[in-house]
Amino acid sequence: MAIYSSEGNLAKAPPRSRGTRGRAIAFMAIALLAGSASAWMVVRYVGRHAASGPSIPMTRVVVAAADIPAAAKLTPELLKVVDWPEGSQPRGTFDQLDPLSNRVTGAAIVAGEPIVEARLAPKGAGPGMASLIPANMRAMTVPVNEVVGVGGFIHPGDLVDVITTMQESMGAWTGTGQPEFRSKIVLQSIRVLAVGQRLASESDKPEQVPVVTLLVSPEEAERLALASTQGKLQLTMRSPSDGDDAETSGVSPRELLGSVKMAPAPTASASSAPVVAHAHRPSRAPRPLAVAAAPAKTEVVEVLRGDRVEQKKVGQ
Repeated sequence: MAIYSSEGNLAKAPPRSRGTRGRAIAFMAIALLAGSASAWMVVRYVGRHAASGPSIPMTRVVVAAADIPAAAKLTPELLKVVDWPEGSQPRGTFDQLDPLSNRVTGAAIVAGEPIVEARLAPKGAGPGMASLIPANMRAMTVPVNEVVGVGGFIHPGDLVDVITTMQESMGAWTGTGQPEFRSKIVLQSIRVLAVGQRLASESDKPEQVPVVTLLVSPEEAERLALASTQGKLQLTMRSPSDGDDAETSGVSPRELLGSVKMAPAPTASASSAPVVAHAHRPSRAPRPLAVAAAPAKTEVVEVLRGDRVEQKKVGQ
């Protein structure tokens, strides 16, 4: 900074003392030493406590390197080996890739999930739906539409009940001999294996498909075959937490509309054939409703005048 005298001439600045410069250098040196000492003490403290902490033993576990769909063959590109805390790995894990060669997944596996034996198909199973069928079970495909398929909201893994509506001969116990439609739940808690050609749920959006594949036992397959060929099927979705089966006797159109009621169960002395009480069965001497309040000796005559009907009371 330039300093001027009273006459306007440039004056020389007073020289800086050597003592002030020395003190500044000393302060800087002290600050550097203090910072270095603090850093060294922190590093030493952390290292000492890290070394004294308990060491966690690790093991090697094979996990999925990417999302793997169900019924897919495992390849080295889909797997990787990672370190896993020993003792916390799931039961049935693998520590090498060789035992998993040509194995097929029995369920969908997400990326990072350990590969366990319980999630794989039996050894020797090939890729496809056959690897998802347990022993003594069958996969059966039935045609569906928007109504049967619950509006397209059925996905692989869901549980459904199967309802059929078909004609049955009622002559054995009604005396009419006329076939009558009846709806009945024939299968309950049936797992959906595939929807269309999809073995896993890829989206929560509804999707219309022509067929649904169900996992059934041999006996259930027979019931399903009869229900699908002789009647019309309807699928109803149920909650996975609902494990109770409903006991129903089905319903017919007359029972649905309330025109017929089932009589109480017959006793041991009664006939073994079921008895149906008809609410609208006519009596042997039918009478018009208008005569119900008239005297017993009064009769009603209907007179047809063009398109009109008139009723007149006539005494005996």
